Amino acid sequence: MTDKTYDELLDELDSYNQRTSTATDQYESNLTTIQEAVTRCETARDETVEISGSDNVEAVLAISSPGNISWDVDIPFNDGIKIDRGYGTFDTIDVSDAQDESVVIDLPTKSVDFSRASTAENVNKSGKSESLAIDAPAITKNGLSIYESLTNYILNNGDSSLWNEYNCTLSDTGDTGIDNTAMTIATVTGDNPLIHSSSGSTTALSEGDVISASIYAKAGTTDEIKFRFRDGSFLLSGTTVNLEGVVTVGDALDVISEYIGDGIYKLTVSYTLTMDVTDPYVTFYVASGGSVTDITGETIQVQYPQVILGYKGTSPTIITGATAVTRAADVASIPLENNMPVADQPFTIFVDCAIPDNGTTNSVFGISPSTGDATVTVAMMLRRIDNGDIQFYFDDADNTDKNVRAAGIDTDKHRYVCTYDGNTTTKLYIDGTLIDTNDTHGSKSYDDFTTIFLGRWYYSSSYINSEIENFRIYHGALTDNQIKSLGGPQ
Repeated sequence: MTDKTYDELLDELDSYNQRTSTATDQYESNLTTIQEAVTRCETARDETVEISGSDNVEAVLAISSPGNISWDVDIPFNDGIKIDRGYGTFDTIDVSDAQDESVVIDLPTKSVDFSRASTAENVNKSGKSESLAIDAPAITKNGLSIYESLTNYILNNGDSSLWNEYNCTLSDTGDTGIDNTAMTIATVTGDNPLIHSSSGSTTALSEGDVISASIYAKAGTTDEIKFRFRDGSFLLSGTTVNLEGVVTVGDALDVISEYIGDGIYKLTVSYTLTMDVTDPYVTFYVASGGSVTDITGETIQVQYPQVILGYKGTSPTIITGATAVTRAADVASIPLENNMPVADQPFTIFVDCAIPDNGTTNSVFGISPSTGDATVTVAMMLRRIDNGDIQFYFDDADNTDKNVRAAGIDTDKHRYVCTYDGNTTTKLYIDGTLIDTNDTHGSKSYDDFTTIFLGRWYYSSSYINSEIENFRIYHGALTDNQIKSLGGPQ
């Protein structure tokens, strides 16, 4: 160790004091910044404020993100129907030796009440088909699937050896399809190459009714399918579409293209009848360049053609045999008691979903009596009505409909937030943006109601015919800025 002079020691001590003073100043500055940030967060949480500057925006986002709000009800529908927060039916487990439910105990977890009176097929989050037992919920990449009762009228749609093809050879040697089996390669051998049809139905339909036809497909040398809608031998309409849903030739019908994965698409074409029919059916053809003639040798891979009568839009896969098969309706609900606040108290309801626009009513949720009495006026629901508008409907005490609504909203997935201030005002937000306000409400009461139905109206109608996820309720009215920071679905 080197001896230091007295002056050198004084210099070192002065340098140390300067460094200590600088560190203390920096600490006090950081502490002040943290305290100011906390104050801004508390202000953003408790009041409607104008936000400016990146620090304030980040503070509001941190407070108002879905994960940082103390939701009274939180049901993600990510991998099941478990209720993360809220009231519902406790899960149970059969612990009897015989597994005959003679000894059943309650688990600490709760789930949405769900039923379906039939088995079902579901395309899961990996894009693969799975068979579900009676009362087993279907979870997709977009949440819980909720559909009305539907019947597939095209026969033997899972067995291409029984398809009534014409000028077309079918071989189950294609790529792996949605059910982990090979897709069917359709190879054209002549003009009008028919893949399969739903002929044989005697279900009469009326003018204005809808027929929907769908098929899974993957490109071969062509990526086009022709759909023809018929009444017996009479051609009603026809259109040719490619896998991306673009009409290449024919009538401009309602077309939906869904990408499943691994190059597989699901094409759905819906036709609205312009006349009464007695023998409606659909035929599926290979097409190329908009044509079904002079295309010998063209190929496309297909799976599970399907035809639903009296219905518009996409539908779950329904596998048939020698007869038409019906998939029963999905029914999902939670109790109203404790999940909603006392009547006339503020609330916020939050849900992510895609709401179809099929000319009828598609309900996201509805509060209703448990009896399903169609004569009782519904208290509350979020829905798309027959003119295409999105509507948050909330009856007041004298049964006068007072609601907020939005026109021109597409059928993509959105984040819908509905609020009531407990006094006079209801609001509708879509993807964080305030869309409509109604401040003429009077007293509200849902004391006579017992159930919150998810994905349908209360007396077994107006199904969403889609999926819902992240259903949440907060016993209070979130502010405009809090909802703005929630943004859209992830």
